Amino acid sequence: MYPYDYYLRNEYESMFHFYHPQYYHFYRGENAYPYYGWRQQPMRSQATWTDGGEVTSCGLSWSQNNNMTVAVSYGSPFQCGQRLKVRNLSNEKELVVIVVDHLQSDDTSKITLHKKAFEALGENLETGIIHVEVSPEIESVGSEQYLLPLIQSAYPNYHVVSYEQKEQTELNTGNVKETIQFILQSNVERIVVEGSFIINPRTNRVVSFEISEL
Repeated sequence: MYPYDYYLRNEYESMFHFYHPQYYHFYRGENAYPYYGWRQQPMRSQATWTDGGEVTSCGLSWSQNNNMTVAVSYGSPFQCGQRLKVRNLSNEKELVVIVVDHLQSDDTSKITLHKKAFEALGENLETGIIHVEVSPEIESVGSEQYLLPLIQSAYPNYHVVSYEQKEQTELNTGNVKETIQFILQSNVERIVVEGSFIINPRTNRVVSFEISEL
């Protein structure tokens, strides 16, 4: 998930760690990779459809976003609440859906759309399965989308339910510090995690970031 020069450092010890469950700090320095390097790439998938349901693993409703919703596999890089662009490869129609559930499968090549989203892609429900391309809605996402894969990696047994920007501050150095709060859900509990990172707007690179559990 990370370029090879990424290091995760425990704030209170001199040695390096891959992951600390309560807190970790990340520093990239002047030769860092571009901020946009974290973006997820388009994926070819097979899409089927569902009527939806009341209970989802994400705690989100199939009916939100006018039923333009989708379930992805547990092995998928896409997270709960994330907005995805789905393009029908047979007719080039596309739409934006929100991830609200997970499939009982680790097969990342399959997704399940709400039937209204399936029809909005120009297909009859009797078609059953269509071939699509799935990608994050990069044009409209905020900085929180770059932290989503990192949060999910740090808390592998949790799913991101929601997130919101808490603060954005311009520093004396000209860099910008942004703080985003994430709500994560596991099978047994819900926790709040805060991510803060500093961006150099001139180079569009991340200088540093911190993640802490509140």
